[in-house]
Amino acid sequence: MLSRSRTAKLQAPTLSRAAVESLSQSRNEPAWLVETRLAAWDHYESLPMPSLKSEEWRRTDYTKIDWASAGVIATAHGLGFETIPAENRAPLVGDEQGGLLAFVDGEIVQYEINSALKAQGVIFTDLVTAAREHEGLVRPNLMTRAVLPTEGKFAALNAALWTHGVFVYVPRGVSATLPVHSVFYNTQSGLSLGHVLVVLEQGAQITYLNEYLSAPGVTAHAAFVGATELLVGDNANLRYVSLQDWGRNVYDFRHERARVSRHGPVVFWPGAVA
Repeated sequence: MLSRSRTAKLQAPTLSRAAVESLSQSRNEPAWLVETRLAAWDHYESLPMPSLKSEEWRRTDYTKIDWASAGVIATAHGLGFETIPAENRAPLVGDEQGGLLAFVDGEIVQYEINSALKAQGVIFTDLVTAAREHEGLVRPNLMTRAVLPTEGKFAALNAALWTHGVFVYVPRGVSATLPVHSVFYNTQSGLSLGHVLVVLEQGAQITYLNEYLSAPGVTAHAAFVGATELLVGDNANLRYVSLQDWGRNVYDFRHERARVSRHGPVVFWPGAVA
C-alpha cells in the first residue's frame, strides 16, 4: 500500500440523476426498479465519501484515483466471448456447464443454462432480465436484506446505477445438480457497476463460482463498484466462490454480505488470483 497524504480532498465520481433515468429508460425497466434506483441516488447525493479516519477505511487511501477516467461509466465496444481468457471460459465440471453468464465491459456475451437445472426450477439469469420477469423474487430481496443503499456512498451508487448483474434462485428443497459460473471481464478504463443476488429457499443447495478480471495493458484508472448479496434460507447450503484478478489500475469498491437463516451453512470463499 502506498503512503499518501490523508489531507487530500475526498472526491467522488461526477455522475448525475439524469444518468440514472437514462439507464432505466434505455432498458425499459419496471416502475418499481426505477423508483428504487432514484431513491438510492438521493442517498448517494446526501452521503459523504468515506472518511479515511474511520476504521473501515483507514488502511485504504483512494484519494489518488483519477475519477476523470475511473468515474465515467464504461460502455461495451462489441467484443465477444472469445475475448475472455480460455481458462475463465472453461466448464467447471468435465465438459458440462450448469450455467454460464459472461459479461465483457458490462455487456452479456454468453449465456447458457443446462436443461437439468431448468427442470429443477433453478433460475440463473442476468439481473436486468430477472427484474423484469421475476419481480416477485427480485423486488423483495434486491438491496433490502443484505447490502443496503443507506450504508455508504458506494453502496448507494451501486443501487442507483448497477449496469449488469447475475440472479440465482434455487427453490425450496432443490439440490442443484450442477454448479453455475459467471464472469465479469473488463477491457477498458472507466466505471463498471455489477451486482450479484443469490436467493436460496429452505433446504436448497447450489455451488456458484463468480470471477472478476480485467484485460492486461490498460493503464488508465478504472473502478468497479459492486455488491454481492447471498440470501440463504433455513437448512439451505450455498457454496460460493468469488475470485478476482483485476489489473493494478483497477480500484474495487465492493460490498459482499450473506444473510443466513437457521442451520443454513455457507461456504464463502473470496479470493484473489496472483
